[in-house]
Amino acid sequence: LQGAVDEPARPLCAIVGGAKVSTKIPVIESLIEKCDTILIGGGMIFTFYRSMGYDVGKSLVEEDMIELAGELMKKAEAKGVKLVLPTDVVLADKFDENANAAVAPADSISGDWLGLDIGPDSLEAFAAEIAAANTIVWNGPMGVFEMPQFAVGTAQVAEL
Repeated sequence: LQGAVDEPARPLCAIVGGAKVSTKIPVIESLIEKCDTILIGGGMIFTFYRSMGYDVGKSLVEEDMIELAGELMKKAEAKGVKLVLPTDVVLADKFDENANAAVAPADSISGDWLGLDIGPDSLEAFAAEIAAANTIVWNGPMGVFEMPQFAVGTAQVAEL
């Protein structure tokens, strides 16, 4: 992994997922220094969305990390790193594998809905970024992969 990041065939694309921004901060900060593109997925996207002023319904948010998420986006922009957040998400009316699900744009989440996976438009955008990369590193799932209906993003990114 270190060789892939320290001496990559460019462009270098990192895929970072998982539930919490707080557990990925050192990873993201390091990748901003080394990557051309960073794709963000998993529950942590909702903390980034909140830093952008989006309503995220009942999605997971680390309130104490909202400001830092915004700072990471600014740092990436200043370094010329393309930081890509999902443009749509798979929502559920409860955290349950049998929940009712719907797809919505990232800036249109509201009410009691919670985001549990990246959406189909996001998968297309991620696929284009991955196809353009010569080196890809990946850390963390794109959604709640333990529940089949919310594992699509993780499974499809893995197949790209």
